Amino acid sequence: TATTTTTTRTTTAAAAASSSNHQASSNTTTTNSGSHYYATPMIIPLRARRTTRRASSLTGSTTFRAVFDLAKEQKWSEMKTKLDIQPAGAKFVEDGMMALHVACSCPDVPEDVVRKLLEHYDEAAAMVNNDGDLPLHLLVKNKGSVTNLLALIKVFPAGASVENNEKKAPISILYLNFLLPNVAENRSRISSVNTYAELRGDAEALEMFQEAVLLIFASASNHVTVPPSKFAKVDSNEEPNFEYITLVLGSALHGSPPTPPDLTELISRMFVKFVEIERNKRRDAAEKREEEAAILGLTATHPDEISLLHLTVDAGIGWNWGTKEVYSTDTTATEINTKGVTRLYPFAAAAVGCRTDEETVYELLRVNPDVLLEAIPRGYVLAAEKEAKRKEKKSNSSACKCVVM
Repeated sequence: TATTTTTTRTTTAAAAASSSNHQASSNTTTTNSGSHYYATPMIIPLRARRTTRRASSLTGSTTFRAVFDLAKEQKWSEMKTKLDIQPAGAKFVEDGMMALHVACSCPDVPEDVVRKLLEHYDEAAAMVNNDGDLPLHLLVKNKGSVTNLLALIKVFPAGASVENNEKKAPISILYLNFLLPNVAENRSRISSVNTYAELRGDAEALEMFQEAVLLIFASASNHVTVPPSKFAKVDSNEEPNFEYITLVLGSALHGSPPTPPDLTELISRMFVKFVEIERNKRRDAAEKREEEAAILGLTATHPDEISLLHLTVDAGIGWNWGTKEVYSTDTTATEINTKGVTRLYPFAAAAVGCRTDEETVYELLRVNPDVLLEAIPRGYVLAAEKEAKRKEKKSNSSACKCVVM
């Protein structure tokens, strides 16, 4: 077996992995308001760990190097057959590289090859080579497929937060690959996009965005969980909805390492468009219910929907990243509290939890300061008013005595 040593970059990866594993076993999702919306994580690590480790050369026997050599020669069919005969071949190391590293260095590596190598030795996904690269870094560098990217993230989600010897995380490498060599031209391609439909018109940009979303979710997995049904929208022609793009933006704003600013701004512009779409969708649905109820001579009933403002604040989206636009579509939403135990108003939801945003708290209170009176328990308000009157009476009494004297 290969001898391994822990790298100096393990602390961040270990923390992210530990949190990811905790959420994989949890039945609830924590948001800023202490509720709601999802129960199953998108990313489920195969085992409870994990830290990165450096792959070091085997000492002695070369019995199991056949799988490694076949991978270097890109003889995938033969490699898979050999791997079934000698599963230990997936653990062979040469110059810091394992068969999985070699496979991920090939742009057109078949998806079943990566899957098979992970099935035989999934620990390889957490091994860094001499350059500090995980198989994930190598796959992104060589523009591997979205499916292979997802396979690696499922095994080791913390890898999305690991920086190599050049201090580059996978998402940084991904975006630089897209930009270079014509940086100005390619940045303008991104800056000109405002909707998902426009993004779909640029196949290369769309593929980069899909891969970036996977890395964003993985890097923010200690803050948010995303169900598989939501991920399905990333790798399909189906346009995502408001709920989904809200999760993407919230994760981009709070992931570690930070999402490149150009990508965060792109997601924010798309989010603003989805706010309008969702608002119109809810309005049309309400009008339809009213119309049908009127025809039947009934009183229309409306579902107990979570307000757009609460969904936005729960995701940790800052005031200038989209919350301002959400508020402008429904200014009364600041007066609505969450259902259940917490019963938080939007400003309070923005002030608690792992995604506290002081600017959003301030702006929501600035536009509606009276909500504070509603947020404070009535008993405290009455006690404060009574104390204020007592002090005022005492002050007036003292003033009168001074006049008489």
